Amino acid sequence: MLYYILFLISGFLIGTILTSLYKKGELTRKNDAIESVERSKHEIIDLVEHTEDIIYFFRTTPKFQYVYMSPSVNKVLGWDINQHYENPDEIYSLIHPDDYLTLKNKIYGKTDFTKPLLQRWRSTKGDYIWFEESARPVYENGQFVGVQGILRNITEKIAMQRKLEYQSTHDELTQLLNRNAFRDKINHLNILADKSVGLIICDINDLKIINDTNGHLAGDQLIQYTADFLKKYFYGEGHEIYRIGGDEFAVITTGLMSTTFVSLHHQLVNESLNQPAEKQGWLSSGCAYIDSSKGNMDKLFKLADSEMYKHKKHIKSHSNVISI
Repeated sequence: MLYYILFLISGFLIGTILTSLYKKGELTRKNDAIESVERSKHEIIDLVEHTEDIIYFFRTTPKFQYVYMSPSVNKVLGWDINQHYENPDEIYSLIHPDDYLTLKNKIYGKTDFTKPLLQRWRSTKGDYIWFEESARPVYENGQFVGVQGILRNITEKIAMQRKLEYQSTHDELTQLLNRNAFRDKINHLNILADKSVGLIICDINDLKIINDTNGHLAGDQLIQYTADFLKKYFYGEGHEIYRIGGDEFAVITTGLMSTTFVSLHHQLVNESLNQPAEKQGWLSSGCAYIDSSKGNMDKLFKLADSEMYKHKKHIKSHSNVISI
C-alpha cells in the first residue's frame, strides 16, 4: 500500500512537471524529469522504511484493518507487524488505560486532527512508551474511512520535562516541596478552594551560627534532620511539607478537625523538645487553623508565623544556643 501511495504521488508529480515542460516547449527534457521523480520516490521509500518514527494507515470502514505499518514499530515497540495485520483490534489492549479515549476518538474521527496527539503504547517488554502523533483523517466520497499518522517516540522528552517540573517545585536538599509550590498552594486555597486548613510554620534556631561554627555540612545535616522529623508526623493525603526558606519549613493540612490538628502540633512540639541534648531547642514552630481558606490564607500565614516567633522567643529565654 505504501508503494501504491507513493506511486500516486510520484505520478502526480510527473504529470505536473510534464505539463509545465510542455507549456514551455521543453518536452525533450521529459526523460530527465521522470528519472528525477523516480529517484525522489525511491529516496522517500528508503526514508520511510528506515526511520524510527512509526508510520501507519488504519482503515475503520468497512472493518478495522491496517493497510500499512512501518517496520519501525518492531524496532521501537517490539510488535510483530504481521500479528497486527491479522488482529487489528489488539490495539485496544496495548494503549495505556488513561489514553484509551484518545485512541477511540481518533479511530472514529472525533478528535481535533489539527493538534498533536499524546499517547502511551505498551512495548513487548511491558513498559509504556510516550508518543506524539501527527494524525490525519482519511475520507472517501466524503465519508470518514480511516486515519493515517506518524508517531514519534518522545519518552526522553517527557522524562526531561517531568524532571524540570519536579526541580521547579522541590527542594534539592530535602526533596520537600519548595517555596514556589508553597506559593501556588496558598494561592489555590485562597482563590479557587474553600477548605478548612491547618498551617504550621517551623524555623530552625541559630542555623547561621551552626553554619559559621561547624560548617555548612553540619547545617545541611540539621536541615535534612528537620525534614525527616516533619515527615514522621505529616505524610499521605491531606498533608504537604514545604521548605520555604533556608531555615524555614511549612506544613499545610486539609481535611482535619481543628482539635485533631492542634493535638498533632502539640505532639510535634513535645517530641522536638524531647531530643538528645545537642538538639534540644533546635526547632521553633507555630500553628493556626481556619475553617474557610477562601480569601483567608494571608491571615492564616500571619497567625501561624506570629505563633512560631512566640515559641522561638520562649525557647531562647529557656535554653542555650544548640550545637551540632
